Amino acid sequence: MRINPKITYRIQVDIFKMVGCGVDVNCNLLAGFYEGKTIAITGAGGSVGQLLTRRLLQLNIRRLIAIDIDPTALRALSTQTANDPRVQTVLQDITEAPKLAELFTGTEIVFHAAAQKHICIAEEDPIGTLRINAFGLANVRNAAFKAGVDRLVFTSSDKAVAPTGTMGASKLIGERILGSVDKVS
Repeated sequence: MRINPKITYRIQVDIFKMVGCGVDVNCNLLAGFYEGKTIAITGAGGSVGQLLTRRLLQLNIRRLIAIDIDPTALRALSTQTANDPRVQTVLQDITEAPKLAELFTGTEIVFHAAAQKHICIAEEDPIGTLRINAFGLANVRNAAFKAGVDRLVFTSSDKAVAPTGTMGASKLIGERILGSVDKVS
């Protein structure tokens, strides 16, 4: 099994810099790359997901599918984007795989920002954190492959480097899951 195209390199990206917080990003390059594309964001109601949503809606994208498990966050996002017909908000748990491939059908890019990122909660509920950060990512990866998604962008964490806790370990497992994409048949 492979996400198309084949992974050829990895780069370290600060997502907040990418969306324009404090760094001069060449918006013409971004605009050209995303123009006319359908994009899905998991964790769209979270801090990273909201930033991505706002930034992508400034570009000439075709459609944005905003996916989140938190109905309050999704409602807030829906209210903020109510006047934009390109946005579809979807209440969906990434750990429940069956609907993901259907949501990703016709999508060129998936930004996977859904995660349990709160360290104290991760330590209190290590199984739940692993379920979201590792198995949820595997579901997103598999659904993206099944739907023919061109690119899957995963927002990891600096905590995945030499992890000392559950959240960092679960993010490192996620990186390894994605690193195994080309090795799965």
